[in-house]
Amino acid sequence: MFRGVASRTAQSNYKRLIQVLVIGSDGDHCPQATYDAAKEVGAQIAARSAVTITGGLGGVMEAAGRGAKEKGGMVVGIIPNEDMSYANPYCDIIIPTGIGFARNFITAYSADVAIEGREILPERRSNALDELAWNSLTSGTIQS
Repeated sequence: MFRGVASRTAQSNYKRLIQVLVIGSDGDHCPQATYDAAKEVGAQIAARSAVTITGGLGGVMEAAGRGAKEKGGMVVGIIPNEDMSYANPYCDIIIPTGIGFARNFITAYSADVAIEGREILPERRSNALDELAWNSLTSGTIQS
């Protein structure tokens, strides 16, 4: 079972970038204060030379991507749709899954750590909690 960076055997002399999943509500459920907090989280991830991973849509996902891009970071959007056009404009890499919100398992497995917090996810929507729970089970790491 995947347990994060420390458990992997080095495959080369190159250092792999840490991958940070930011989870939270979409554009329909994201107040401005939450958007601003998520944008700052994305900026902080980029400032530490890590990759920002999101669900690739609006709201918290867009804000984290925007913050990361404004600091020169890399953003991966793993979207539930088949069509890449659904992704927000801040995604450098778009992974269209076509499997709906079951894509939350993919986002969780793709991250070394997941960031969720009351400032980012005040309403605790179930899809985001699925991602957080799965990340916890697969990597053993949660930051709140």
